Amino acid sequence: MGPSVVALAVLVAAAATSCAPDARSAAPAGPAGVTGTAGAPRVIRLTATDAMRFEPDRVVVRAGETIRFVVSNAGSVIHDLTIGDEADQVRHEAQMRTFFGRQGPLEMRDHGTAVLAEPGGTAELIVTFETPAVVLMGCHVPGHWDARMRGTIIVIAADGGE
Repeated sequence: MGPSVVALAVLVAAAATSCAPDARSAAPAGPAGVTGTAGAPRVIRLTATDAMRFEPDRVVVRAGETIRFVVSNAGSVIHDLTIGDEADQVRHEAQMRTFFGRQGPLEMRDHGTAVLAEPGGTAELIVTFETPAVVLMGCHVPGHWDARMRGTIIVIAADGGE
């Protein structure tokens, strides 16, 4: 089962922002071990690139933690961020292959665990991870998932164990 979403998926037109300090992995807690809550989510910045990558491509969070993913599109083509298990990714891939570009701009507001980031823009998605798991993140703009534009979210136990 995919993560539960704390109702917010907002597209924001803005210039690309920097990614997490380690371009390969974001740590499980913010400064001084602070974790995100529904009232004050921890921010994890991701960059989507036209090299078909998310930077970082591995993120570690704690069970029960609420994360605000800020996705900056540093590329010249649209990218999306979809968060969920393998079944969620397969389902969203099929939806995107069927509808993307066929009905004008694809509206993502009905997809609680996915957002689109326009070229040079930023999108935000707030997710609460309930239990320890390995969760996937991927881009399902046609051809991007097949090009391996994906990453992993490792959800560890709230006490830091696995």
